[in-house]
Amino acid sequence: MKTKLKYFLTFVFALAVPLVFAQAQTMQISGTVSDENGVPVPGVNITVVGTSTGTSTDFDGNYSIAAEQGQVLTFSSIGFQDQSVTVGSSSTINVTLEEGTALDEVVVVGYGTQRKSEVTGAISSVKAQDIQDLVSTSFEGQLAGRSSGVQVSSSGLIGEAPKINIRGVASISSGTDPLYVVDGIPYSTSASGSNVDINPLADLNPNDIESFEILKDGAASAIYGSRAANGVILITTKKGKKNSFNVRVSSITGLGKPMKRFDMLHAKDFVAISNEKTGNDGLSDWAAGTEYDTDWFKEVLRDNALQVEENVSVSGGSDKGTYYLSLGYGNQEGAPKVNGQEKYNIKASVEQELTNWLKVGGSVAASRNKVSAMNKGDNSLSGFMKNATTQLPNVPVYDEDNPLGYNIASNGSEIGRWDNYRGVQGQYPNIAYVMKYNTYKSKRDRNVIQAFAEAKIVDGLTYRFQAGFDHANTGEVTYLDPYHGDGSGPNGRVSQYAFEDEMWNIQNILNYDKTFNDVHNLSATAVVEFQENNWSYFYSVGEGMASTDFNKQIITDVFEEQRIGGNREEDGIRSYIGRLSYNFDRRYFIQLSLRNDALSKLSKDNREKTFFGGSLGWTISNEDFWGGLKDVVNDFKLRGSYAETGNTNIGAYPYLGIYGVNKYGDVTGIGYDQFGNDALKWETTRKTNFGLDLGFLQNRIRLSADYFINKTDDMVINSATAPSAGIPENIIKINAGDMKNSGVELSVGATIFNTPDFTWDTDFNVTFSKNTVSNLPGGEDIFPKHSTSAASVHPSIIRNGEAVNSIYGFKYWGVNKDNEI
Repeated sequence: MKTKLKYFLTFVFALAVPLVFAQAQTMQISGTVSDENGVPVPGVNITVVGTSTGTSTDFDGNYSIAAEQGQVLTFSSIGFQDQSVTVGSSSTINVTLEEGTALDEVVVVGYGTQRKSEVTGAISSVKAQDIQDLVSTSFEGQLAGRSSGVQVSSSGLIGEAPKINIRGVASISSGTDPLYVVDGIPYSTSASGSNVDINPLADLNPNDIESFEILKDGAASAIYGSRAANGVILITTKKGKKNSFNVRVSSITGLGKPMKRFDMLHAKDFVAISNEKTGNDGLSDWAAGTEYDTDWFKEVLRDNALQVEENVSVSGGSDKGTYYLSLGYGNQEGAPKVNGQEKYNIKASVEQELTNWLKVGGSVAASRNKVSAMNKGDNSLSGFMKNATTQLPNVPVYDEDNPLGYNIASNGSEIGRWDNYRGVQGQYPNIAYVMKYNTYKSKRDRNVIQAFAEAKIVDGLTYRFQAGFDHANTGEVTYLDPYHGDGSGPNGRVSQYAFEDEMWNIQNILNYDKTFNDVHNLSATAVVEFQENNWSYFYSVGEGMASTDFNKQIITDVFEEQRIGGNREEDGIRSYIGRLSYNFDRRYFIQLSLRNDALSKLSKDNREKTFFGGSLGWTISNEDFWGGLKDVVNDFKLRGSYAETGNTNIGAYPYLGIYGVNKYGDVTGIGYDQFGNDALKWETTRKTNFGLDLGFLQNRIRLSADYFINKTDDMVINSATAPSAGIPENIIKINAGDMKNSGVELSVGATIFNTPDFTWDTDFNVTFSKNTVSNLPGGEDIFPKHSTSAASVHPSIIRNGEAVNSIYGFKYWGVNKDNEI
């Protein structure tokens, strides 16, 4: 792949060089930059768009820069609006900058855009330049620490999706992931995998992203109604710019290693302490031999994991259209020795103005994502970390007398005990052998196609039709070697999974934006949206291998026993959406939104629900009485909002009683698979937010603070039933339980230096939040699936008055005098 990339770069530059030299000759452009009062402005950044050429004005506002005719100069300075000028035949360009603030930026909101100064909701923006130099397998990891109220947690394994929670966990049994929207179209996050976790969001190349907008409160996310309970992340991808030609190449290489490993006993101390424990119990010694002192973490973890990112993009445009093309390649090794990911991405987009009232465009993105993993079960004998922390340090990894070359007991199912008088308890295998010969691999191919047509109907009114198609195929293969480890029991095992995800989305959008008498600013949005999702999979399993040569996939007649199975799910949603925004003289703001959703996952009587959102804002700094204070506090805005949102991630057809094909011995019959509840209704989260935004010294210092309360009721949760009832899996979904998340967010940003040669920005954010569960059915505790009792491996609990998934166990201190333990 690297060779192919080099050939491609050679081809791109072969095309770019003659195009560059075909331009007009470079000339020196000079002039003066002043404000609206004619006062020279020092320190203004001037750049030639699409190049690295830049300069800044001196103390008297003068500048000089080399540019070519037709190129575009951009003038920017804190406290002023950016201005662009196309170079003509004149070598003198004088510029007058208009005062502005960071709040004059345009940010993406649901089904449209708004000036930041007009936003009354809690929205965090992250720009491409803030994350472009980070090495990450997917964009979620790049959001860590970038926004208050957004928690990003990762397992540390390459290929697995980080977990993102916006303002806490909003549900118990339903999904808690935010809604992702890419260029206006919802982005499928269906996790396709059985034994190998593969992150669907890694299909999007982070280098193609222009910006993120994180919609945190109800006012910002209410327009997404039923899908916004967990917040919304809007992603805008890069596009070409008019009258430009740009080539961007980036190559990043890094090394990763575990920050810290467990401190384990060395062989000598291990033998002494192990025998001391058995001696205290009245038993004879069992540990012996200190010839070997094996560090099992070195057998499962890399010291230096290579991480490579290669990207190239070509973009540009004319007066009437733009284009963008990018290629990406990534190869990242994980800390575990067999963990890794290899990615290929290609994206192309084009926009064209056909007439002065009609614009069309579209994009195609294709990706291949290959992940290599391992058994990571923390309660599994072959879980790589579980095994490494359990293995005996005084036994070797290898044994030249064993035909397999590894230290393996004569029974083949556990590691050899070596000089010890007994083997490791629990039949733990030699993890070095398991990780070398067992295989966990997944390959995902994905294609995303989007198209739009936008027409200007009358002044201020536009109609936009856009559609998206998202299709992914995932293939997974697991091989367990028959000679040792997990595969020794079934004498070798191969399993294959094939997943298919498909999503259609169609939107019809009317946007109206008009200013009356220079002070009445009105905008309105109306949307009709349809979406359909299809998900299916099938699997095959073979056990009892005739030969280890057939370890790549299921082969006919190779296995003593073969099984197949599969499943298919479909769902859809229909939405009618409206939003109205008004502000008077950019001082007083009001925004209202309504969204009516109909979800096929609920019964006909309950599937429709209307979600409401409203917000108010007051920009105090635009009032006349603020006067001279504006030199110090140039922006001061108060915000308040309330909205209702829902959650569509409630499982497949939970209202239906479903029969399925079941086996009784060797006979195939029909059995009850799911106990339905046709009284289920929407899970609803009510969000309240109060916030303020401050800008000091022409926004060199920025501060935002928010206080929020999110209350979820009618949660769709799994209620336990008595085994004697005969209900499948002993659960039924019901509406019960409440949850509350409340907290305070604080964000502070400062621009220390801002010159063409050196920029220093500092940002700080902190969030204080609290989660409380109440009104559980019957007041009974709920134990998550991984925790069935207080003595389980993961003692977490859901209990009235406590936070969801609280740690559950005994409080203890010292030795129990009754049993001296």
